Amino acid sequence: MTPKSQLSQRLGATWKQDLPAALIVFLVALPLSMAVAVAAGVPVSAGLTAGIVGGLVVSLLGGAPLVVSGPSVALTVLVYQAWQQHGIESLGVLVIVCGMLQILFSLFRLGVWYRAVSPAVLQGLMAGIGLLIFASQFHVMVDDRPKDSGIANLVTIPEAVAKGFPPPTLETAEQRAAVRNAMDRLSGLHQRQNELLEEVHHLLAGEELAAAEDDDSENDEDEATVRAMLLAASLQDLAPRQKQIVDELATLRGDVGSTAIPAALTGAQKALADLEAGDVAAARASQDRAESLLIAARDTTKHHRWAATIGILTITLIIGWQSLVVPRMPYLPGVILAVAAMTAAATVWQLPLDFVELPTRLFGETFFPNRGEFAKLANPALLLLAVEFALVASAESLLCATRIDRRHSGPRSDFNRELLGQGIANVCCGLLRALPVAGSLVKSSANARAGAQSRLAGIAHAAFLAVFVAAALQWLHLVPISALAAVMVYTGFRLIDHRAAIRLWRENRQDAAIFIATAASVFVVGLLPGLLIGIGCSLGRLVWEFSRLEIARTSEPELGRYTLTLRGNATFLRLPFLADALAEVPRDAELRLNVEALDVIDRACLDLLHDWQRENEPYGGHLALNQDSLAARFWRRPRRRQPDENGSAKPKRERQVPI
Repeated sequence: MTPKSQLSQRLGATWKQDLPAALIVFLVALPLSMAVAVAAGVPVSAGLTAGIVGGLVVSLLGGAPLVVSGPSVALTVLVYQAWQQHGIESLGVLVIVCGMLQILFSLFRLGVWYRAVSPAVLQGLMAGIGLLIFASQFHVMVDDRPKDSGIANLVTIPEAVAKGFPPPTLETAEQRAAVRNAMDRLSGLHQRQNELLEEVHHLLAGEELAAAEDDDSENDEDEATVRAMLLAASLQDLAPRQKQIVDELATLRGDVGSTAIPAALTGAQKALADLEAGDVAAARASQDRAESLLIAARDTTKHHRWAATIGILTITLIIGWQSLVVPRMPYLPGVILAVAAMTAAATVWQLPLDFVELPTRLFGETFFPNRGEFAKLANPALLLLAVEFALVASAESLLCATRIDRRHSGPRSDFNRELLGQGIANVCCGLLRALPVAGSLVKSSANARAGAQSRLAGIAHAAFLAVFVAAALQWLHLVPISALAAVMVYTGFRLIDHRAAIRLWRENRQDAAIFIATAASVFVVGLLPGLLIGIGCSLGRLVWEFSRLEIARTSEPELGRYTLTLRGNATFLRLPFLADALAEVPRDAELRLNVEALDVIDRACLDLLHDWQRENEPYGGHLALNQDSLAARFWRRPRRRQPDENGSAKPKRERQVPI
């Protein structure tokens, strides 16, 4: 029987367990994919696409059958920073390079090295990421914009609380409907303006590379002129769409008395003029300006108190469900029920909230990255960011695989194959301009609890997600942003594993210190520097452990007898201290060495003892010790045994320690 037929037989035998589990995972994945996109500041369609692609590709090709992948929670902060600093057009190439690096990690079989990283470092990494998500999404939960840094987000949480309290007043239904209608129209205009902005950035990125190549060569000027004319014509083709935005903004200005709408109209008119003129030099700046002014206009219509109320109720429902219902019915996900309940409430009472922005079609505005966008990788900062993407996404996926392995008795995860599946999925996501994917602990835990038996559950969940998005994409426009942000606030808090921190504090204070240092560094200086600081602390602790040596001396001068008791590790790092202890022993004394509490002794310390005996023997000095006990603690690299003529390894003769 071929491996393919064996796989088909296994899938066919477990479909009764896998399909119900897939349905439950789909109910978890739908709101979570949207919430991660909101947290990353990208269109919700990018999160849904990542959920479909990650669930399908990684479940088919990955090395952890019960792990379900989707948009990376750990990378939300990095994605937000990436498009803020390098432009939205950088996201596709960043995710592609991230996937290619993960494929290289797999080919070089680096997956097993994940186990070499201290658990305190990995838990600290996740805790720092969780704190970043919690602090930033707390502001989004009250329909506010997050700040520029994690510290600023954390410090200004009281300001966000003040915006959300006291509870909102109950305006008339007509007043709430009027405000909501204005917010819906502004959100729709912003979505269309953002799609235009992405397309303009995409076109101009390719032109920048072509212009740079012209500067470095002696191409015909006529060819450059023709290309510039074609680009101007492409920009002019976008002008009708911009004209529609201008016309709707002009109508909206008379309906909504917001002072920011005239400024947004002026910005949209400038963007229209640049597109109609085919102005390559000014089109990008005017599009950026028009999009930011539309955001400012939309922000003036927000009702922070209603948003805070919806967010708090969402978290309350999730926590209540986890506490009261999950112990009896662990398969029912509370996240989808909480988001659905808040969506229904916002729809019935026409609450003035910020809602999800969606394109008409999921892949309607998809275009592959061009050469100009790939050329941006010449920027070292962007390339370093791609490496950071790959390291964090890999750590998140392998940590998820490790934890899920503890929850089932099936085959263990193949880390290198899992990295290969994640890498291929990220390359696909980059081509579709979707979010980067990684193993999702939330979805994978739901999958394991629901009784999934094979990778069919992950594949089917992606199919369910794709069918729902294709059939009911516009219904998702009714979901409040504050409810999705509340899901991320809850998720970020759960990533801060306080139980693990307490356990580390009780068991090993050094590991607890590494956990705190890693989490604090990730929060303050960034993910990659924080990870490196955590690894550095872990290595520092290892050096300290190997350098720890306690030397206790007892003496019987009347008998000329001295005893040194060694505890810990006698390595070259503590050689001076051992030398000082030996120097205090008289030359004609009998020195007894107690090594029962010694963990290891290296060649340097062994030679020091040998030198003491050789130098003091003429004066009557004598070193007494248990030769076998010391030999058992001697640290030497084992030699490879040579096979004999029959192919079996020759027994290795034990060597005495030369004392």
